[in-house]
Amino acid sequence: MFVPLHVHSQYSILDASASVKAIAAKAKACEMPAVALTDHGNLFGAVDFYKACKGQGVKPIIGCEVYVAPKSRLEKKKERGERAAYHQTLLAKNDQGYHNLCELTSRGYLEGFYYFPRIDLDLLKEYSSGIICLSGCMGSKLSQAILDDETDERDRLIDWYLEVFGDDFYLELQRHPMSEEHLQEDGMYQESWLLQQYQGYIEKQNRLNDTLLEISGAKGIPYVATNDSHYIERSDWKAHEVLLNVQSGEPVEMWEKDSLGNPKFRVPNPKRRTYSSHEFYFKSPTEMQELFSDLPDALANTLAVADKCSMELDFDTKHYPVYIPPDIENKEYSDAERAESVEKFLRNLCIEGIPKRYTPERLAKVKEYYPDRDPMEVVQERLEEEMSVIAPKGMCDYLLIVWDFINWAKKNGIPVGPGRGSGAGSIVLYLIGITDIEPLRFNLFFERFINPERLSYPDIDVDICMDRRGDVIQYTLDKYGKDNVAQIITFGTMKAKMVLRDVGRVLSIPLSKVNEIVKLVPDDLNITLESALEKDHDLRQLYEQDEETQRLIDLGKNLEGSIRNTGIHAAGIIICGEPLTQHIPVCVAKDAEMPVTQYSMKPVEQVGMLKVDFLGLKTLTAIQNCVDAVEKRTGEKID
Repeated sequence: MFVPLHVHSQYSILDASASVKAIAAKAKACEMPAVALTDHGNLFGAVDFYKACKGQGVKPIIGCEVYVAPKSRLEKKKERGERAAYHQTLLAKNDQGYHNLCELTSRGYLEGFYYFPRIDLDLLKEYSSGIICLSGCMGSKLSQAILDDETDERDRLIDWYLEVFGDDFYLELQRHPMSEEHLQEDGMYQESWLLQQYQGYIEKQNRLNDTLLEISGAKGIPYVATNDSHYIERSDWKAHEVLLNVQSGEPVEMWEKDSLGNPKFRVPNPKRRTYSSHEFYFKSPTEMQELFSDLPDALANTLAVADKCSMELDFDTKHYPVYIPPDIENKEYSDAERAESVEKFLRNLCIEGIPKRYTPERLAKVKEYYPDRDPMEVVQERLEEEMSVIAPKGMCDYLLIVWDFINWAKKNGIPVGPGRGSGAGSIVLYLIGITDIEPLRFNLFFERFINPERLSYPDIDVDICMDRRGDVIQYTLDKYGKDNVAQIITFGTMKAKMVLRDVGRVLSIPLSKVNEIVKLVPDDLNITLESALEKDHDLRQLYEQDEETQRLIDLGKNLEGSIRNTGIHAAGIIICGEPLTQHIPVCVAKDAEMPVTQYSMKPVEQVGMLKVDFLGLKTLTAIQNCVDAVEKRTGEKID
């Protein structure tokens, strides 16, 4: 049996095409007891991978192939001929190891980013607890020292790893040879430069493995076999090559032209980005046993590593910030006393809001809907009903956190929307000023917002003037601390039309032809290429009759859904009670105002983070400009 300990998913963006669901399914199909995820420099896919594996009955091992700076992570320069970063395979052994991986990957982005999110050996030592360390692929610091015949550096690194990781340090052996049949089938013989590159790669890999085995014998360090997996099936190598060049911008194929400059036929582009072997796929235990038949311990040790790993993600604990009411702000208090004070403060805010909100005119409106009852009695009864659900669920803090920044915004003249969504059905939100829609006269249901069966906290959608949204976010940062607040990452995927354009460009298919094919894809939301072929007769006909179209669509289907880029959620902000990196990994993103979570919206809420929406609305800005203009011209102040 064999456990894959070096596996990349689509979250190694534009460098791997395997989805986390496909990895989990393949591990299940191969009857593997466990599988690891080791994406480049990040934990983007950790939660989805964990849940996918659990769903398949396979043990998930959370890991990362981190980038290690040549010297200090704080040095943002490199010497001539020096690498910007080396690779290192790390696996979370337990919960402490997972939290340390969160810290390492976060610091890689926040402190060491230079081409890649880099850590250094000092940081790795500081956060080594609970982590299993593999010596890494050919691009690791140790591997390069061996290949460059730097014996002193090699020995120094070995001693360092043994000192820091002890029995949790393993030498990583990889073999990616291609059969003669595959070399011919894949056309490597036709490209002498590529064949030469492959032969040089295999020679280096063999030399590296021989030295690692010598070190293992001399130092008693166990070794493991890994396959640097970037796609699921071997036949996916061509689609993976296309994906690599979506990133590089180089065409995989170019047109050979005749003497008049007219295109005749396509030839491979020697400048394209490609891997030195086509064996970087998710191999079965049988395939690995054949590959390492001379080293059975290399496979057995992967099971030993998997047995050491017992990390569990916590989906129950909430890491929300707490609200401190003014009456206990400068006092010592227990959790129970604080909770009691928070509920009392919220209730008092509601009681103070009743005479302000329910004027005689509004009470008359309530009376119209409840003609047989005292309207004030109806208000107070609804308030008690809502508080009897809100308080036991521990949601008083959440409502007061939202109230706090909305109250601050209103006091500072920042336009805030009247409220929308299910929150408009709550009289508590209305009384404390989060919403401005009176729920009784419109017969709005509180149960749509919160009910006894609902486990998750509901969204309170907050619309804020676009021009001053940043002021409200800054207030939140100042109140809860910059280490406790982050924006939320989003992942842009290659949809049906986009993937056709990307693949068409890389295959050098004329743009006019690609556009014609794309036009045949129906505009249905989230349509796939498979369903497009079923729905559109002309597209199906073109696919069946034109070889180039068929190749384009087949490669597109293989890459459809691949993650193409990252972005930032339009409104969501995560607020935590402690520094975020104690619980989740963060990163940096282009044009971001603050750190960004490495987990997208659903996963980040699932692991106990509080999401609050700060939606910038241009409409509110325009209305405020009109109101200001009217007041300036006529002196009349409009609500």
